[in-house]
Amino acid sequence: MEIERSGLFSCRILSEKEAKNLEMLELIRREKAFSRTDISKTTGINIVSVSNYIKNYIDKKLVLEKGFGESSGGRKPELVELNLKNNYVAGIEISADRVSFILADFDMTIVSRDEKPVLGRSAETAIREVPALAKNFLEGSKIAKDKIRAIGVALPQNGFLPVCRTIESDTGIPVFAAGYAACEAFGEKRMNKDADVDNLLFIYSDLGRGIVIKDSACFGAVGATGEIYCDEVKPPKSHNDISYEQSKYLQPWPGDLGIVSAARNEVARGIGTKMVELASGKVENINDDIIIKAVIDKDEVALSIVNSVGTNLGLRISYLINLFEPETVVLGGGLEKYGNLMIDKIKQMVNTFVLKRLARNIKIAPSLLGKNAVGLGAASIAVREVFLRA
Repeated sequence: MEIERSGLFSCRILSEKEAKNLEMLELIRREKAFSRTDISKTTGINIVSVSNYIKNYIDKKLVLEKGFGESSGGRKPELVELNLKNNYVAGIEISADRVSFILADFDMTIVSRDEKPVLGRSAETAIREVPALAKNFLEGSKIAKDKIRAIGVALPQNGFLPVCRTIESDTGIPVFAAGYAACEAFGEKRMNKDADVDNLLFIYSDLGRGIVIKDSACFGAVGATGEIYCDEVKPPKSHNDISYEQSKYLQPWPGDLGIVSAARNEVARGIGTKMVELASGKVENINDDIIIKAVIDKDEVALSIVNSVGTNLGLRISYLINLFEPETVVLGGGLEKYGNLMIDKIKQMVNTFVLKRLARNIKIAPSLLGKNAVGLGAASIAVREVFLRA
């Protein structure tokens, strides 16, 4: 099966059948057990069509008939639910020095997980090593191959796409690829109650990557990763660089201007900060946890860095809110670790720059998926693709 990406990362109008599949199967997933009549009433799809779709899902072993629900008079409605015991998806996250694997059912309950180091940091190394690791993981899970419906793979960049083709060829299981932001965005939409909205803006990490999910379409930058992101700008010498400060809010945000990198740069310059003590005097020890501790201790340098990043992100997010009018903004990719430290600054910028009618109702929430966010997100994309093609 050819790897398909266009429906994940750019605006695409779903066919009538795809849209109905996604709407009904997601409704069954959310409600756990639902009758054909209730599906028809909720979706507006006539009962005959709903019954035909459900029969197809049962024939393909995607759903099961569970029994009977409560009746308001007359015959009790027959309920259907997702067939969790016979349908699984895998999520694979490929990063610079490791590959993580998750196997989950259609309800995103993890049944198996593993993590392996990958020697080297190049796409060529990943192409050589990851497919064999993926095949070994799936075989070691003891789940029959015909029950694994699809694999989602989170990629750091386009050059890793051949990994997906090899995994698909070696396993015989359909593979769908996405960038980290797209994966975590779909995972949040599926598993985070605050993110289960028609119009969602997801911001991934302090790099400023983002994804907009509007109804059933996904918006992002041109390219397979489909993320609102660019790393072509040369980084400033420090976060206080004057020429950069004057124009940074409208520039793409380079990858090494993250919070950790900014903190390490300040320490390396000899700036006095509690982060030095917390890192045992070693610049390389500085990480998110140390920066958060320093902020809690009211360290001026740490507070300045987080404040600068929050201001920058808040302004960017404000532009995107005015453009796409999302109901909810979710912060992920590590930003959620900073909690209210980041959210309060972003809200301040949103209240200043977003149209008042939008700012009054917008919800800004942290990611809830934790360390498995990208892998679970990749698995969520795999489920979505199975539903679309049901």
